[in-house]
Amino acid sequence: FLVFGGLAAFNLVRWARRSRDFGSHPIVRRAGGEAVLRSQGLQLDQEMQTFARRFGSARLTPHWIAVPTRFTTHLARLEDLVWVHRQVTQHRVWYVIPAGKTHAVACYTRGGHAFVASMKEKEADELVATIASRAPWVVAGYSDELANVWRKDRGSLVSEVDRRRQAA
Repeated sequence: FLVFGGLAAFNLVRWARRSRDFGSHPIVRRAGGEAVLRSQGLQLDQEMQTFARRFGSARLTPHWIAVPTRFTTHLARLEDLVWVHRQVTQHRVWYVIPAGKTHAVACYTRGGHAFVASMKEKEADELVATIASRAPWVVAGYSDELANVWRKDRGSLVSEVDRRRQAA
């Protein structure tokens, strides 16, 4: 009883703090801050109602991508995306017997936030291609070199994407 009571109290305190300060909510911070959502919130709402296209768990609009999960929603503007790639996970039983694959698309933003949207293989290919066509400055595709740059020197990747964006 004490554990559940403490968890409930903890969550009520977080709810009260986020109710008082809209900008402190994690979704708001990951989406670019309170100013971005206040200025573009109406556009986001209209695009979600009229132009949203589903790719597995993700919803893509002309300017946003949203990925709802059980406990949160990952929300990013396409202009803030830096890198997207397909992700394939091979599942095995007892580390030996193949038990299938799951497909997803991993998205990385300029703020350092990364999230994954699960979907079918064909949808994953289509989502990466759609994002690459709508935001041609985004680095699309996976390589170990890109993964190392993202982990060790994210700033250089962001500056390269900014150069590509200005050229586009």
